[in-house]
Amino acid sequence: MPSDDKTENPQTPKLGKVKSTSSQMATAMELPFTFVAAVVVGGLIGYFLDQWLHTGPSACLARDFLAWAAARGHCKPLTIPPPPRPAGPALSQDQRWALSARLLHDTTLDPTDRVAGCLLLLYGQPLSRIA
Repeated sequence: MPSDDKTENPQTPKLGKVKSTSSQMATAMELPFTFVAAVVVGGLIGYFLDQWLHTGPSACLARDFLAWAAARGHCKPLTIPPPPRPAGPALSQDQRWALSARLLHDTTLDPTDRVAGCLLLLYGQPLSRIA
């Protein structure tokens, strides 16, 4: 056949499936909405984490921004002190062992909570001991 005699030119690019203009427009219209949705979802996650941890995002955002600006020479180094952390008294050895015994023997508690509590009591160290 005459069509079989054609040799393929290696310089001719192979054309793949070309999207139609309407498909490209639909994708272009979809991207901004996807971006806005991602920003909103990320903001909601951050808001609920701040509520759960009882912290505020404004101090952390301002501290990060000032550190970034100072590192690039846009301003003098400024610092915002971190929020105060409540310093509770450390547990005594007797309290620690009493809680460990309760976690080991109290079957009314969830087993995962019991294991996590035991690990925390046995291996958790106050910051003042390790810093």
